[in-house]
Amino acid sequence: MAYIKVMLFYLIGLICGIFTLAMVVDPSKGWMAATASGIVTFFFFYVAGPALSSSVECVKDDEKEAPIIQEQPKNSALSTNASGRLIYQIPPVKKTAKGYILNPGTTFELTLLTDSETEAQTVRDLIDHYEHGTWLEKAPLAPILARCQLRCLEVDAYIKVHKKQFQDKVNELVNNSQEWSHASKSDQAYLMEKIIEKAISVLSVRLSTELAPLLEDLPNTAGLDAKIVDSYGQEAHTLYMLYAHEIGKTQKIHAVDQVVYQNFKKLVTAKLCLNGVNIPQAILLEQLSMTDLTEMITDCNLHEKAKNKADAISILGSGKNVMERLMSMLPVNELYYLIPPKGMEKKIADLQKSWCYYDALAKLMKTTYSIARTNTFKLITAPNALSGEKIRWEVKSCDDCSDCESLHILYEHTPPEPPLHVGCQCLIYWHHTAA
Repeated sequence: MAYIKVMLFYLIGLICGIFTLAMVVDPSKGWMAATASGIVTFFFFYVAGPALSSSVECVKDDEKEAPIIQEQPKNSALSTNASGRLIYQIPPVKKTAKGYILNPGTTFELTLLTDSETEAQTVRDLIDHYEHGTWLEKAPLAPILARCQLRCLEVDAYIKVHKKQFQDKVNELVNNSQEWSHASKSDQAYLMEKIIEKAISVLSVRLSTELAPLLEDLPNTAGLDAKIVDSYGQEAHTLYMLYAHEIGKTQKIHAVDQVVYQNFKKLVTAKLCLNGVNIPQAILLEQLSMTDLTEMITDCNLHEKAKNKADAISILGSGKNVMERLMSMLPVNELYYLIPPKGMEKKIADLQKSWCYYDALAKLMKTTYSIARTNTFKLITAPNALSGEKIRWEVKSCDDCSDCESLHILYEHTPPEPPLHVGCQCLIYWHHTAA
């Protein structure tokens, strides 16, 4: 249609030109008519026609298929390492009104709730250790989170949504349990583990880490971790947290397991752990069976009959040479017993619960950070339309989350960009396909 219009304009200009020429040949027609005809000719030949022709060229250009450029995440930074391998370096931490984003520009940003850039950078360094083209886990993250009472905005948002649902389900299961009211404390602890598993299973979005510590009420332990660091040192605090669930329990540690063995030796030096004969006699006696305790009572010429294990240990408290007998019956030198920090005996249960929370938080942040980094790298390095390659995307959903199961399909165009929630372990992949 545009070409027809152009030709029509040139035809009108041609007719007017012929008319002008005729009037020049026959001056009796008058100069005004010839002038008007000439102006019209000039307009159609030199103004309207070329202009419309240019518009046709523009139309032709517009009709060409515009290249589809795959949008890259903001602040993406691709480079090559010494071996020539393409790597993705996450940009530096970014200050926001609520804290610091640890991984700006990735598919799932994590915000540390702190005003301190130093704290944010320390946490980032502990998560984001990169060496020779491989991402590595540099050091435990939980101790710094606990010591500085740090939280994550995105994890808090998850907890806010799911905590009440979890706790209501736990209460419902306890109230409906026929065994609970008649069970002993040890049996109730076992039942509670099963109840928590059921309560978590009803949540639509489940996480890739131990979830219960995040959804339970967190005790106030502000300042206690810093106090441990001041009294015993930062290394002792870090090691103590690793074995917090063993506080008040006797552990048998073999020298063959060098890492654990050295850690417990350091805790003994820091006076946070007892070893060998320094462990109270009553605690060592707990390692024996009721049969062994009964025989020891007889051997010590104690003419009393024990009703139970606790009674037998109490009776042996007045016996002679009990520790010598224990040395022959138990590998005492291989036994270790973690004790509460001095002055915190009444707070140790709260500390243990708090440390379970920060341990779960650390694992959750590391997982989410790692998955976001991996998927971001895959998105920005995938072939795009400019290369002439057509690709198809696939999402391999995480097994722990029913909400993500629906993502396990093929995508012809733009795929989802997991993690879709904290703890999400969905990964995206691209495949070549026929054009």
